[in-house]
Amino acid sequence: MKIRELLNIGQKLYRWRPGKIINYRWMPIFLFRCFIHKKEVDILEEHLSKTQIGKNFFYSHATIWFQLTRQNFYMNSTTKERLSYILDTWDFFAGLFSEADRNDIYCEQDKSLKLWEYKLDEEQNLVIDLNFIDGEIKEGCMTISLRLNGTSVYHVNFWISKKEELYSAYIGCCQGSRDGLDVNKELTKKLFGCRPQNFVFIALQELLACTEVTELFAVSSEGHYSNKFLSDKRKPKVSYNEFWTECGGKVCADKRFFTLPRHEKRKTMEEIPSKKRSTYRKRYELLDRLSAEIKQKVSGAIS
Repeated sequence: MKIRELLNIGQKLYRWRPGKIINYRWMPIFLFRCFIHKKEVDILEEHLSKTQIGKNFFYSHATIWFQLTRQNFYMNSTTKERLSYILDTWDFFAGLFSEADRNDIYCEQDKSLKLWEYKLDEEQNLVIDLNFIDGEIKEGCMTISLRLNGTSVYHVNFWISKKEELYSAYIGCCQGSRDGLDVNKELTKKLFGCRPQNFVFIALQELLACTEVTELFAVSSEGHYSNKFLSDKRKPKVSYNEFWTECGGKVCADKRFFTLPRHEKRKTMEEIPSKKRSTYRKRYELLDRLSAEIKQKVSGAIS
């Protein structure tokens, strides 16, 4: 990549303007990182430049170079690993969705790919959508979100890895909106006892079930990328280990990761107290609808 292009990218990343002193510190660091990882930078540029949508993405999301050249995704990730995740995720969704759908995911501002929609009442509308979000690049290459009236309630950031023709998915985080406790409590009731964080996780499971992904992993609390920082202010405020364990996960030999089930495990009606069976039945009906709509969206895109 030419130095002029890198300068333009750096200006977008750090919102450069004359007289802003911090730019004189970060711009050289960014350029130095691009220089020492020139091979990976060139590979990424060449790969994205093969298609028009890749070129549009290349110029509209300068953060992709930040994602490549800084330690993101998980603790002690390497530039070579991050490059492979970016390319694998890009190619994976290129084979899964149409160019129009991917344009909504990657290139159109304030747009996303809607996977599921559900009206709670006349005023409240729930949506599961898929999007590349610049502000979420530290923990993944793609974001699946649960939105209430357009506002994100919970989201999962993840990426795809391909090794020896086998696909795996890795979750970098599962996060809720700030000050969303009251919304979460109300939504849990509307979702028949299914918490929003579990609902969006199940949505990801359903999406991956429509694909060739054979394994699902998640970054543990110990493996979170922010552990490279000394300050606790930048570290996650929740225990991912606890949530992944609740979801049926088990810690891997590499303690930076959990292995997770690819499918939701449901209770049988015999396992459910009789007074709760009606609620569970409605919950499972809602989850069946979620599964059917996601499958329809993916199959329609492939065909």
